[in-house]
Amino acid sequence: TAITLWSRNLDAEILVSDTGVVRTARATADGVTLMAPGAEAQAEMVSVSVEQRPDDSIGLVAALTNVLLPDEHQLEPPLGATIDGLTLNGWANGLSATAPASAAAWRDNDGAIGVADFTIDWGPFRLALDGRAALDTLLRPEGRFTINASGLAGALASAHASELIGTATYRGIQQALDRIGRLRGTGPADDVRLTFAMAGGLLNWSGLPLARLPSFRGGEADSAIAACDLEQSEC
Repeated sequence: TAITLWSRNLDAEILVSDTGVVRTARATADGVTLMAPGAEAQAEMVSVSVEQRPDDSIGLVAALTNVLLPDEHQLEPPLGATIDGLTLNGWANGLSATAPASAAAWRDNDGAIGVADFTIDWGPFRLALDGRAALDTLLRPEGRFTINASGLAGALASAHASELIGTATYRGIQQALDRIGRLRGTGPADDVRLTFAMAGGLLNWSGLPLARLPSFRGGEADSAIAACDLEQSEC
């Protein structure tokens, strides 16, 4: 098995401090092609930057433009075969040169990850996400994140035509967008804003529990947490 990464132009830079610590690593490539067994993807431009910030957090900034998806992942119009752009601006605390030995060590070192901006532009569809997450005392994710999506009509039509979602699901989402539009006093909604919270081992939306979150503890601890009653606060 081989994965090949090829580009027309590649520019890379690594900046090292006086103490020998890598402070910044950057790379920009044009005309990128990623070849893997049975799949090939292309991008007009890829840019990645990793930086050790003054507050000891590690920042990650990445951008891709005009990403041509592998044949098996291409959708029907209006989304189609090419993602116009992807961007990521994120950070992580609690990491070191040797990395934490465990999830508990990372949490105890004020470990947290954040996304200031993650954006996908794909034809008429746009998705933007931001949020922050850490681990609670039982090593379960806690935090919150917000999703803004627009161009939903086009995205749903592509997903349905590409058989990613069935007809019943497609119509159900359309009806939900119709109801949102009526509440707004407009036609069918083409955009939504959703905020999710992670707390107490649960993923919540508007106070409604949607799913139980896993713990990063192994063995018996996971079983004990999974058996915990939702009504008990001392699990």
